[in-house]
Formats: sequence, structure tokens, C-alpha cells
Amino acid sequence: MIAAVKNVFLGFVVSLAKSILESTANNLWGETWEIIFEGIDEAEDKWDDGKAKKEYVLDKVMELIDKQGRLGRIKKMIVKIFVNIVIDALINNINEEIGHDWSEKAGKYERKLADKIDFID
Repeated sequence: MIAAVKNVFLGFVVSLAKSILESTANNLWGETWEIIFEGIDEAEDKWDDGKAKKEYVLDKVMELIDKQGRLGRIKKMIVKIFVNIVIDALINNINEEIGHDWSEKAGKYERKLADKIDFID
């Protein structure tokens, strides 16, 4: 029951975030994915602490969003929730597939992850 509620919530957040990011003037959906993968790679090189890595990636994405200046506080909050979920899902899937030493391999597995995580286009 909890898993079903979680999946419904996840689907709702993903749908909202995608809609928000696609509706911006510069269509940030694709660029957001690029920043997430770049940020993960950079964070792997800079920190050992998982929380610091996640915050770094989240900050990079939100910096991109803030530069647009078109999203209100609620939309930014939805995007932030979405990015948190995505980072956790990516890291969990990558760790399951190839272990914890994956920085250099993240980009190669993006398409493989897209097959497993239905909200990556």
C-alpha cells in the first residue's frame, strides 16, 4: 500500500516537474538532465560524503532554474523535490548495476537507466 502511494506521488511530481521545465522559454527538461549528470560526475571528484554530493548537484540544477527567473516558489519547490528523487534513483540504480565506484561510467548508463526509470526520456 505504501509503495503504491509512493509510486503515485512520484508519478505526480515527475509529471509536474516535466511540465514546468518544458513550459519555460528555454525548455529546461533536457538541460536539467545534462546538469544532473555533469553535477554527479563533478561531485564524485570533489567529495566523499554522499550528502554533500547530492547538495552540490541539487544546487547546480536550482542555479540553472533560478537563472531563468520564470518559476515561482511553488514551481521551484516541485522541481527541487523532483531533482532529489531523480538523484536518489540514479545513484541507487547505478550502485546496484556497477557498484559504488561509478563516476566515470554514469554517462554510459544513462540510456540503460532510462529503460528502468520510466520518467527519463
